Amino acid sequence: MATRIVTFLGLGSGRFPERYEPVRYRGEKGIHGPTALHDVPTIAEAEGPVTLVVLGTVEVEQTWFASDLYLTLLRRDLGPCPMPLVRLVVIPKGASTEERWEIFEQLVALVDPDRPVVPGEVRPTGIVVDITHGFRSQPFFAAAAIAFAQSERRRRWTEAKSPAVPVRIAYAAYEPSGGPGPDRGQNATRSDAPAEQVVVPIWDLTQFLDVLRWNTALDGLLRHGRADDLAGLLEGAEKEARPRAASAEDHKEIGKQIGPLSRFRKAASAFAEGLVTVRVPALITEL
Repeated sequence: MATRIVTFLGLGSGRFPERYEPVRYRGEKGIHGPTALHDVPTIAEAEGPVTLVVLGTVEVEQTWFASDLYLTLLRRDLGPCPMPLVRLVVIPKGASTEERWEIFEQLVALVDPDRPVVPGEVRPTGIVVDITHGFRSQPFFAAAAIAFAQSERRRRWTEAKSPAVPVRIAYAAYEPSGGPGPDRGQNATRSDAPAEQVVVPIWDLTQFLDVLRWNTALDGLLRHGRADDLAGLLEGAEKEARPRAASAEDHKEIGKQIGPLSRFRKAASAFAEGLVTVRVPALITEL
């Protein structure tokens, strides 16, 4: 197991010695911090060796890396967790069409598990793209690049049979001082507690990207008679549903959760096969 994290980094603010306000973050496995670096909980909870790719402008490089500030804070706040391999990728500001295409191409390469991003990197079995500090259109480019790379990878997988690698999108829902406190009730404010006591949730936005994959897969079936992408998504949904179904005491509930997915997957595959082999009965009865 190995994890690659691709994250954006901004300049931060001179109001804080650490450029960003130190707060605690709620990850999937617990609360981390306080820290000024929102990547710390993602690194701490990652499986296997971690590679961290930081995307930033020339100004970010001068502010965070020329002075070694970023690496110093990262070593300190990770505590006993192993230090990841770190690479800074300098990106343009995206002020022109050419610069925006350059950012897109860089992101496509960085979410490709078959392209090592640093010497000695273990091929990742999972990739996390953190858009918390994505500036202006950068989060949009990240989503577009992931969708493009996954589509391109599925085409390559058909030829090379290399294993798929899940890509997650993460966002730390930090709110500046004076706004509603993320984990302290709707009527609470940031002024109710010191910043280091604030707990910032990390949202998993991957499902919104999955909508594009489902739409593309359905389009492939309805317009071109291809069911492989849709069958793969349905099979993945079945696997995700099984742990939830297994915890259900009512066996009928298990069938309700898994049965429709399995039937739809088999019907779509049979329908697509019927189109290829011109089996008219299958075309009429399967869907």
